[in-house]
Amino acid sequence: KAEPVCTPKVFTCPDNKQKFTADACCSPLWLSIGAPLGFGNECWVDLDLMVEQCDIFSCYGLVNGTFNSTDGCTYIPDMLLNYEACVIHDLCYVTPGVTKAECDTVMKDNINKIYCDNVNVF
Repeated sequence: KAEPVCTPKVFTCPDNKQKFTADACCSPLWLSIGAPLGFGNECWVDLDLMVEQCDIFSCYGLVNGTFNSTDGCTYIPDMLLNYEACVIHDLCYVTPGVTKAECDTVMKDNINKIYCDNVNVF
């Protein structure tokens, strides 16, 4: 079995102030066929690293490694965006003192780092 291809990246925490470092990992099969625009689930990041490095507010509802205040990408299937970026986005929305515009900017930045930076640009 081929191992995922991982690249260290610095992501923005849900509070839009702190940063966390984690590997953005992508499917080697997807990369081997030229990394075409796919479904968004070809690449991922370990959210446990976010939990270790970011402030986690009680409103996030973290219980046994699962956030009960997020459902991923609400209106668009997770695989069409990126599940981890959607979770961070949902957590950002419930973080005190962070605006919707800030959360949306963080989501775009995190999606680019996790997924879009790896898509083959024609």
